Amino acid sequence: MSIDLIVTPENFPFSTVENIIGYSFKDRSVLLKAFTLPSFSNERPQFKNNDDLEFLGDSVLSLIVSDHLYKKGGTAGKFTEEKKKIVSSAPLSFVSEKRGFYKYLVMGKGDAKTFSLKNRKVLENLFEAIVGAIYSDGGLDAAAAFVKENLLSDLDAQNIFVDYVSKLKEYCEKKKISDVRYDSKLISNEPTSFETKLFINGNFVAESFSEGAEINSRQLAAKQALTLIKEGKIK
Repeated sequence: MSIDLIVTPENFPFSTVENIIGYSFKDRSVLLKAFTLPSFSNERPQFKNNDDLEFLGDSVLSLIVSDHLYKKGGTAGKFTEEKKKIVSSAPLSFVSEKRGFYKYLVMGKGDAKTFSLKNRKVLENLFEAIVGAIYSDGGLDAAAAFVKENLLSDLDAQNIFVDYVSKLKEYCEKKKISDVRYDSKLISNEPTSFETKLFINGNFVAESFSEGAEINSRQLAAKQALTLIKEGKIK
Protein backbone atom coordinates (compact mmCIF):
# COMPACT_ATOMS: atom_id res chain seq x y z
CA MET A 1 0.00 0.00 0.00
CA SER A 2 1.03 3.63 -0.26
CA ILE A 3 0.32 6.52 2.10
CA ASP A 4 -2.60 8.56 0.74
CA LEU A 5 -1.27 11.87 2.07
CA ILE A 6 2.45 12.49 1.62
CA VAL A 7 3.38 14.07 4.92
CA THR A 8 6.29 16.52 4.97
CA PRO A 9 7.63 18.94 7.59
CA GLU A 10 5.80 21.70 5.72
CA ASN A 11 2.33 20.12 6.00
CA PHE A 12 2.75 18.05 9.17
CA PRO A 13 -0.60 18.26 11.03
CA PHE A 14 0.76 19.01 14.50
CA SER A 15 -2.58 19.67 16.21
CA THR A 16 -4.20 16.56 14.71
CA VAL A 17 -1.34 14.31 15.80
CA GLU A 18 -1.25 15.86 19.27
CA ASN A 19 -4.98 15.16 19.65
CA ILE A 20 -4.49 11.53 18.61
CA ILE A 21 -1.53 11.07 20.93
CA GLY A 22 -3.22 12.92 23.78
CA TYR A 23 -0.26 15.18 24.55
CA SER A 24 0.54 18.77 23.51
CA PHE A 25 4.23 19.41 22.90
CA LYS A 26 6.05 22.44 24.20
CA ASP A 27 8.65 21.89 21.46
CA ARG A 28 6.85 20.67 18.36
CA SER A 29 10.11 19.96 16.55
CA VAL A 30 10.46 16.93 18.85
CA LEU A 31 7.07 15.66 17.69
CA LEU A 32 8.05 16.06 14.04
CA LYS A 33 11.30 14.24 14.69
CA ALA A 34 9.46 11.30 16.26
CA PHE A 35 7.60 10.71 12.99
CA THR A 36 10.53 11.28 10.63
CA LEU A 37 12.12 8.16 9.16
CA PRO A 38 15.78 7.87 8.13
CA SER A 39 14.75 7.62 4.48
CA PHE A 40 13.47 11.22 4.66
CA SER A 41 16.46 12.63 6.52
CA ASN A 42 18.69 10.98 3.92
CA GLU A 43 16.94 13.07 1.27
CA ARG A 44 16.76 16.23 3.39
CA PRO A 45 19.58 16.09 5.94
CA GLN A 46 18.49 19.29 7.67
CA PHE A 47 15.72 17.24 9.29
CA LYS A 48 16.67 14.75 11.97
CA ASN A 49 15.15 11.26 12.03
CA ASN A 50 13.62 9.36 14.93
CA ASP A 51 16.41 6.83 15.54
CA ASP A 52 17.64 8.40 18.78
CA LEU A 53 14.10 8.99 20.10
CA GLU A 54 13.30 5.34 19.40
CA PHE A 55 16.39 4.33 21.39
CA LEU A 56 15.35 6.59 24.27
CA GLY A 57 11.73 5.46 24.11
CA ASP A 58 12.73 1.81 24.31
CA SER A 59 14.38 2.41 27.69
CA VAL A 60 11.63 4.67 29.00
CA LEU A 61 8.97 2.17 27.94
CA SER A 62 10.82 -0.61 29.74
CA LEU A 63 10.83 1.43 32.96
CA ILE A 64 7.14 2.35 32.70
CA VAL A 65 6.06 -1.23 32.05
CA SER A 66 8.30 -2.56 34.83
CA ASP A 67 6.77 -0.09 37.28
CA HIS A 68 3.27 -1.03 36.14
CA LEU A 69 3.91 -4.74 36.67
CA TYR A 70 5.61 -4.19 40.03
CA LYS A 71 2.59 -2.30 41.32
CA LYS A 72 0.29 -5.09 40.18
CA GLY A 73 2.31 -7.55 42.24
CA GLY A 74 3.87 -10.90 41.48
CA THR A 75 7.25 -12.56 41.24
CA ALA A 76 10.35 -11.40 39.41
CA GLY A 77 10.02 -14.30 37.00
CA LYS A 78 6.44 -13.35 36.20
CA PHE A 79 7.44 -9.70 35.75
CA THR A 80 10.15 -10.65 33.27
CA GLU A 81 7.86 -12.85 31.20
CA GLU A 82 5.01 -10.34 31.14
CA LYS A 83 7.27 -7.41 30.28
CA LYS A 84 8.79 -9.35 27.42
CA LYS A 85 5.33 -9.81 25.92
CA ILE A 86 4.17 -6.23 26.45
CA VAL A 87 7.21 -4.50 24.93
CA SER A 88 7.48 -6.90 21.99
CA SER A 89 6.81 -5.95 18.39
CA ALA A 90 3.25 -7.26 18.23
CA PRO A 91 1.55 -5.00 20.80
CA LEU A 92 3.59 -1.90 19.95
CA SER A 93 2.99 -2.18 16.21
CA PHE A 94 -0.65 -3.05 16.93
CA VAL A 95 -1.15 0.25 18.75
CA SER A 96 0.59 2.27 16.02
CA GLU A 97 -1.74 0.72 13.46
CA LYS A 98 -4.89 0.81 15.59
CA ARG A 99 -4.43 4.47 16.58
CA GLY A 100 -3.44 5.45 13.04
CA PHE A 101 -0.05 6.89 14.03
CA TYR A 102 1.50 5.50 10.85
CA LYS A 103 -0.61 7.83 8.69
CA TYR A 104 1.60 10.74 9.72
CA LEU A 105 5.01 9.23 9.06
CA VAL A 106 7.41 11.55 7.26
CA MET A 107 9.29 9.28 4.88
CA GLY A 108 11.40 9.34 1.77
CA LYS A 109 9.84 9.10 -1.68
CA GLY A 110 10.73 5.44 -2.11
CA ASP A 111 9.29 4.43 1.25
CA ALA A 112 6.13 6.43 0.58
CA LYS A 113 5.49 4.39 -2.58
CA THR A 114 6.15 0.99 -1.04
CA PHE A 115 5.05 1.44 2.57
CA SER A 116 3.16 -1.54 3.95
CA LEU A 117 1.52 -2.23 7.29
CA LYS A 118 3.27 -5.59 7.10
CA ASN A 119 6.47 -3.77 8.05
CA ARG A 120 5.83 -4.16 11.76
CA LYS A 121 9.31 -2.95 12.74
CA VAL A 122 8.59 0.56 11.45
CA LEU A 123 5.35 0.64 13.46
CA GLU A 124 7.07 -0.71 16.57
CA ASN A 125 9.86 1.86 16.28
CA LEU A 126 7.32 4.64 15.79
CA PHE A 127 5.58 3.82 19.06
CA GLU A 128 8.90 3.83 20.91
CA ALA A 129 9.90 7.12 19.26
CA ILE A 130 6.64 8.73 20.40
CA VAL A 131 7.30 7.56 23.96
CA GLY A 132 10.83 8.98 23.72
CA ALA A 133 9.55 12.27 22.33
CA ILE A 134 6.96 12.73 25.07
CA TYR A 135 9.55 11.88 27.74
CA SER A 136 12.03 14.33 26.22
CA ASP A 137 9.44 17.11 26.06
CA GLY A 138 7.33 16.51 29.15
CA GLY A 139 9.07 14.07 31.44
CA LEU A 140 8.33 10.61 32.81
CA ASP A 141 4.80 11.27 34.06
CA ALA A 142 3.66 12.45 30.63
CA ALA A 143 5.26 9.45 28.91
CA ALA A 144 3.72 7.08 31.47
CA ALA A 145 0.26 8.58 30.89
CA PHE A 146 0.61 7.96 27.14
CA VAL A 147 1.76 4.36 27.62
CA LYS A 148 -0.98 3.58 30.11
CA GLU A 149 -3.70 5.07 27.92
CA ASN A 150 -2.56 3.56 24.62
CA LEU A 151 -0.97 0.28 25.66
CA LEU A 152 -1.49 -0.86 29.23
CA SER A 153 -5.18 -0.01 29.62
CA ASP A 154 -6.15 -2.17 26.63
CA LEU A 155 -3.85 -4.92 27.80
CA ASP A 156 -5.34 -5.03 31.29
CA ALA A 157 -8.95 -4.73 30.14
CA GLN A 158 -9.03 -7.07 27.17
CA ASN A 159 -5.75 -8.99 26.90
CA ILE A 160 -5.85 -8.03 23.23
CA PHE A 161 -2.15 -8.48 22.67
CA VAL A 162 -2.06 -12.24 22.44
CA ASP A 163 -0.11 -12.51 19.19
CA TYR A 164 -1.91 -15.33 17.41
CA VAL A 165 -0.12 -14.58 14.13
CA SER A 166 3.26 -15.18 15.77
CA LYS A 167 1.97 -18.26 17.58
CA LEU A 168 0.76 -19.73 14.29
CA LYS A 169 4.07 -18.86 12.64
CA GLU A 170 5.97 -20.67 15.41
CA TYR A 171 3.76 -23.74 15.00
CA CYS A 172 4.24 -23.81 11.23
CA GLU A 173 8.01 -23.37 11.54
CA LYS A 174 8.09 -26.27 14.00
CA LYS A 175 6.15 -28.40 11.50
CA LYS A 176 8.37 -27.09 8.67
CA ILE A 177 5.38 -25.48 6.92
CA SER A 178 6.57 -22.50 4.90
CA ASP A 179 3.46 -21.66 2.87
CA VAL A 180 1.27 -19.50 5.14
CA ARG A 181 -0.64 -16.72 3.40
CA TYR A 182 -3.04 -14.04 4.65
CA ASP A 183 -5.21 -12.45 1.96
CA SER A 184 -6.76 -9.31 3.47
CA LYS A 185 -8.99 -6.76 1.80
CA LEU A 186 -10.83 -3.65 2.90
CA ILE A 187 -14.58 -4.29 2.78
CA SER A 188 -15.88 -1.07 4.36
CA ASN A 189 -14.64 2.44 5.08
CA GLU A 190 -17.36 3.43 7.55
CA PRO A 191 -16.54 1.83 9.85
CA THR A 192 -13.19 0.56 8.59
CA SER A 193 -13.53 -3.22 8.26
CA PHE A 194 -11.34 -5.95 6.82
CA GLU A 195 -11.85 -9.49 5.60
CA THR A 196 -8.97 -11.95 5.85
CA LYS A 197 -8.67 -15.42 4.35
CA LEU A 198 -5.90 -17.63 5.67
CA PHE A 199 -4.27 -20.34 3.56
CA ILE A 200 -1.78 -22.97 4.72
CA ASN A 201 0.02 -25.01 2.08
CA GLY A 202 -2.38 -23.55 -0.46
CA ASN A 203 -5.44 -24.82 1.42
CA PHE A 204 -8.10 -22.48 2.77
CA VAL A 205 -8.11 -22.71 6.57
CA ALA A 206 -9.96 -19.75 8.08
CA GLU A 207 -11.83 -16.56 7.29
CA SER A 208 -12.40 -13.56 9.55
CA PHE A 209 -14.08 -10.19 9.50
CA SER A 210 -13.15 -7.37 11.85
CA GLU A 211 -13.64 -3.66 12.31
CA GLY A 212 -10.61 -1.47 12.88
CA ALA A 213 -7.08 -2.18 11.75
CA GLU A 214 -6.19 -4.89 9.26
CA ILE A 215 -4.10 -6.67 11.88
CA ASN A 216 -7.25 -7.35 13.91
CA SER A 217 -8.62 -9.43 11.08
CA ARG A 218 -5.35 -11.32 10.58
CA GLN A 219 -5.13 -12.06 14.29
CA LEU A 220 -8.66 -13.47 14.32
CA ALA A 221 -7.91 -15.70 11.34
CA ALA A 222 -4.75 -17.00 13.02
CA LYS A 223 -6.69 -17.59 16.25
CA GLN A 224 -9.25 -19.67 14.34
CA ALA A 225 -6.48 -21.71 12.75
CA LEU A 226 -4.85 -22.37 16.13
CA THR A 227 -8.20 -23.52 17.51
CA LEU A 228 -8.57 -25.94 14.60
CA ILE A 229 -5.04 -27.21 15.22
CA LYS A 230 -5.81 -27.74 18.92
CA GLU A 231 -8.96 -29.69 17.96
CA GLY A 232 -6.92 -31.89 15.64
CA LYS A 233 -8.67 -30.65 12.51
CA ILE A 234 -5.41 -29.36 11.03
CA LYS A 235 -2.29 -31.49 11.15
